[in-house]
Amino acid sequence: MISGYCENENYMDALQFFSQMQEENVKPNSTTICTLLRACAGPSLLKIGLVMDGWKYFDSIKTDYNINPTIEHYSCMVDLLGKVGFLDEALDFIHTVPQKVDASISGVVLAACKLHKDIKIAEIVARNLLRLEPYNSANYVLMMNIYSTFDIWGDVERLKESMTGLGMKIPNVWSWIQVKQTIHVFSTERKSHPKEGEIYFELYQLISEIKKVGVCT
Repeated sequence: MISGYCENENYMDALQFFSQMQEENVKPNSTTICTLLRACAGPSLLKIGLVMDGWKYFDSIKTDYNINPTIEHYSCMVDLLGKVGFLDEALDFIHTVPQKVDASISGVVLAACKLHKDIKIAEIVARNLLRLEPYNSANYVLMMNIYSTFDIWGDVERLKESMTGLGMKIPNVWSWIQVKQTIHVFSTERKSHPKEGEIYFELYQLISEIKKVGVCT
């Protein structure tokens, strides 16, 4: 039932159902605790701030139910901390994991860094992540996206060169927009639009006008 509530994004119902289990002295298993931690990180509950609830569920694994926390429990807790923006706490928490930390946990923190635009921690995590998974292009792309958010294009190119040096293909990214009845497609790898030059000219003109009024530098 708890898993079903979460699958349908009824996160509060999942937590309330667990409260009923506790009232009836029904003990949860390892999977139940994982699901509860995921519920605390549910999008609809992040504004409420259920970090303390998450800590309570995590601590109860060992103290109340005599279950040894698995790497999945740690990963769920890191996900919760990252989504609410507690990136320093998430990073410190990773260092307490008794098992060997796999790349998935670092990937969770890196994704949270992108969400909260924290480049300092992103670089710390990325160094470890790229060491663990040197041939996973998704990690490079995610870090390039973070650098591009801060207009650090030199580091974007550096990562591209690293990928090329390792024999990895940089994934092509597409975007499109519909104007009236025509769909205009754009690509990161090649000139995909016949009027690309005119479009960029207008874009530069627009940026110039914005700078004149002091909106951006």
